[in-house]
Amino acid sequence: MPEDLLRVLEKTGRLQSRMLLTAPIFGVVSELRAREGVRVTTGSPLLRIKGLSTVHVDVEVHERLGRELCAGDAVSAQTATLPDAVFMGRVTSVTPGVSLATRTMSARVAFQNPDMQLLPGMSMIVWWARRSGSS
Repeated sequence: MPEDLLRVLEKTGRLQSRMLLTAPIFGVVSELRAREGVRVTTGSPLLRIKGLSTVHVDVEVHERLGRELCAGDAVSAQTATLPDAVFMGRVTSVTPGVSLATRTMSARVAFQNPDMQLLPGMSMIVWWARRSGSS
């Protein structure tokens, strides 16, 4: 229990029903486990925070081009929200299977986000330079 709450308890003799928690990192709440009225015990997680210093984007690539994409490839991207900004990233993984419904492969791309401009839910257009000799 934070020191300020202990002081209030000592002064008033009553527990506070609400308290302010400060997150150790900047990010977004990705999972909320504690709800109003839920009893929590020491050490039980209340919520999960996803940091935004690196943002991962799932990209769908047409199967014809997807076989040329490899982990480690450099990519560039833009968002509709920030049309003048170009973000540089790297492919971290490529799913080997093809979606029968869309005929696409899925790749995951990591973008460093030091200015916290990229946020969850943003759409991006992603480009990558094809290797020479690729048809």
